[in-house]
Amino acid sequence: MASLTPKLLFIGNTNGANVYTANATANSYTIIKNINICNTSNTNTYITMHLVTSGNFNSANNAIISNINVVGNNVTFYNTSIIMPSNSSIYITQAGSNTATVAISGVEYIA
Repeated sequence: MASLTPKLLFIGNTNGANVYTANATANSYTIIKNINICNTSNTNTYITMHLVTSGNFNSANNAIISNINVVGNNVTFYNTSIIMPSNSSIYITQAGSNTATVAISGVEYIA
């Protein structure tokens, strides 16, 4: 029987990478609920995050956060409800200090 499972989808410091891919099973999906960005440097960093569906690539057309300035030694967070279709990915880039730790949590539904 299918169910919703709370999950830490990603935590880490990365630049230019897919950090999470939703389950590929038909009719499955993931809901992004929280995005927390912690800049551990005293220099600003800029985060862009994309929701990339299967067969596509990161572009302005699928940005869910675009060039957000995270001030040095500060935290930015978002409470949201973004539904990711099966086999889609979260892609993150950062510019500036490249020292932000990104934590993404949500729920998975596996059909």
